[in-house]
Amino acid sequence: MRYCFLLILLACTSLENKPIELPPGETYLVKSYGKIHKSCLDNFGSKLVGIIDSSVAEGLQCLRNLKGSGAKKNEALLSKLYGSGKLAFICHETDYKWGNAGAHGSTGKSHDLPQYQTAHPYISFKPDMVLSDSQFKGRATHPDFVKELIFHELLHDIGYLHFIDPEYPYACESCCFQHGQEKAEACHICETEFKSIAEPEYMKSLWEWAPKNLYSKAISRQLVLRSAIWKAKGKHQFFDYFAEDFIFGNMPVKNLLKEAKKRGYILGPRTERSLSLEPGLLSVDMQKFSREVTKAGISLFLEKNLKKGLNQYLKLETDALAYAMKNSSRDEKIAVTNIWDTVLYDLDFLAGNYYKKEPQYSQIVKKYDLVLKYLPSKDKN
Repeated sequence: MRYCFLLILLACTSLENKPIELPPGETYLVKSYGKIHKSCLDNFGSKLVGIIDSSVAEGLQCLRNLKGSGAKKNEALLSKLYGSGKLAFICHETDYKWGNAGAHGSTGKSHDLPQYQTAHPYISFKPDMVLSDSQFKGRATHPDFVKELIFHELLHDIGYLHFIDPEYPYACESCCFQHGQEKAEACHICETEFKSIAEPEYMKSLWEWAPKNLYSKAISRQLVLRSAIWKAKGKHQFFDYFAEDFIFGNMPVKNLLKEAKKRGYILGPRTERSLSLEPGLLSVDMQKFSREVTKAGISLFLEKNLKKGLNQYLKLETDALAYAMKNSSRDEKIAVTNIWDTVLYDLDFLAGNYYKKEPQYSQIVKKYDLVLKYLPSKDKN
């Protein structure tokens, strides 16, 4: 999924954007690579056809120009997908929780949309997106952003998930279509064939890229660490690459790593040093809340007991809301927000992959929406 507020928008030559009229009774424009639903033609006009072709052509050429085996593998997979004739583009998925997302792709048959007669592989755009040659405002979106967006989602269509697999969608998008300061680091990840997010080399590469990329800096350092705890079984010193950045001041993360160490996970020297640092003074309520979050994290990531962890998170929801509402101290609110981020990262990592069908999940998501209304954004404090 691509987040609209994390764009680097590029200039694009303005071309006349004529509507495309389909024959009576037809709902798709058929192309060699698949089909485009009339909802997309209504929203984007004739330009969309050229944007799709340009996105694929430029993206594939970029991957061919990179030297690593990862880029070659993904270039082959994308070429096969594009030549399959099965790719669908739709713009009328009204029951998806869009938030700030501009589009989402499918990674397998489990993402089929029978209610829209759409099967994997597809790209679904936010229904109210339209094109504008100026920087996007509201519903209007620059064509170059749509081009980046398509390439990003195509990488999901060949099977890559955020947080579960190496971060090729964002890295290759940044490498091939953006020209920011993170380009070299992004291209290194894009061209390298990583077998697992628990590989030390991947951790090191992500650490080098993260400070320069808004998306990566915002979520991946904590989330990828949890993914690595889940998969690596203590065989690699991957913790070290992330330790100093987020352990200090985040009690659940620190306590989770302490428990991991007790259970035989290997921690590197930087992690060990970070674990010895003491956070700021916490109230009794905050310490209790932090311990409860840690317990749930241990259940989920160390014990692999999903239902137990879910129930622990569900139990602490109302206490967290009451705590957030009654405390007006700026530092305490920031601390609550930091801890709540930990909970959200845990669920974001696991939700779509392990327990989304569990009944507790939907209850927790509803309560998160309620809680977050009362928590200040860290950026505003």
